[in-house]
Amino acid sequence: TLDYCSRFGETEQFHVDDIDSQHKQFKSQGLRRQDPPRLGLLAICVGSGFTDVLKDLGCHSVINCGDLMNPSTQEIISGVESIGAKRVAVLPNNSNVIPAVLQAASMTEVDLICIPTKSIPQGISALLGYSPEISVEATLASMKENINNVKTLEITRAAKSTRIDSTYIEQGQIIGRIEGSMVIKGETILEVLKRGILECNLPLVSLVTLYWGHTTNKDEAQETSDLLQRTFPNLELELVYGGQSHYNYIVSLE
Repeated sequence: TLDYCSRFGETEQFHVDDIDSQHKQFKSQGLRRQDPPRLGLLAICVGSGFTDVLKDLGCHSVINCGDLMNPSTQEIISGVESIGAKRVAVLPNNSNVIPAVLQAASMTEVDLICIPTKSIPQGISALLGYSPEISVEATLASMKENINNVKTLEITRAAKSTRIDSTYIEQGQIIGRIEGSMVIKGETILEVLKRGILECNLPLVSLVTLYWGHTTNKDEAQETSDLLQRTFPNLELELVYGGQSHYNYIVSLE
């Protein structure tokens, strides 16, 4: 660059700066100057796609557990305290994680509030009730109320033959679980998705979001979404990468 510029005249002085380094320094200084939020938000999830979704919706910290939703109490405490807020709402997004969150609340000086979400779609719905423009108490009430606005359908393959309640499941069979309890089984993922959507009281459902996992490729997910749209033309369908390990699809029904 200097050789090229010398063609147009003599240069008496020149100065070179590392703009990338300056940009990183500017960002870090800006982050240090930010005041901590009145209410911090921490969510727990599995999957890189869900991590991105939760951060985009305003979470200050997200614990991505990898394959299984089993964060340690210390991980939760560290995540809460890293936000720097005096009060932090935690979204467990799994009923098995709630006890660890409650234990963490008793072991930190931060005022930790557990929003009892039992699935990631519930956590996403709760986040939509967050607003920094209203009081913390009103925000917490809104987030908790939003939990009831969504149902969750999880689609996977049975790892082994078993019996769930009164339903016998064969190894490798496609199964769906609604709200973690009701079990639907079928020969194909599409069949189980259709039956699951119908079981979720279809007249009350207007938006279905398919979060596809990392074992499902994008083209397959798009084809499944298109076929569902033909079956349910009045529904609004969205397709989002979740990146979860053990479920082909985690479905949010609102």
